[in-house]
This record gives sequence, C-alpha cells and structure tokens, in this order.
Amino acid sequence: MTRYLNLAEYFVLAELVTEVPAETLTKAGRVDLADSALHAPPLDVGSVTRTRLPHVRSAQRTSREVG
Repeated sequence: MTRYLNLAEYFVLAELVTEVPAETLTKAGRVDLADSALHAPPLDVGSVTRTRLPHVRSAQRTSREVG
C-alpha cells in the first residue's frame, strides 16, 4: 500500500534539503501548491505512472523515497 506524505512531513524534508527552517518555509507563498501536489493521484498508464506537472512528479518521487 502506498503511503503519501502529509504537509508537515513535506516541510520537515524540505528543511533538511534546503537548510531553511520549516517555520520559514511554511510562511512562504504558494504552500497550497505543495499541499495540492501531495494529494494529487498518480496517472497510471499501464505499469508506468506518469504525471504532467513537475511539482506533482516531485511530490510523488519524494513520497516513494520516504515510504
């Protein structure tokens, strides 16, 4: 079963990667895009999962690596 990241986990990972405090990142604009990307379902084409939007692909890759 696939487990997707929640928004809090996303910001913890973003803090580790960017070395910018999560509190600062959560105050940045367009947090709604991150939340939307984390909840976007994958588009299944046969055995290959594809999406069109780069921010969705990024969120999906991150959730697979963590989960």
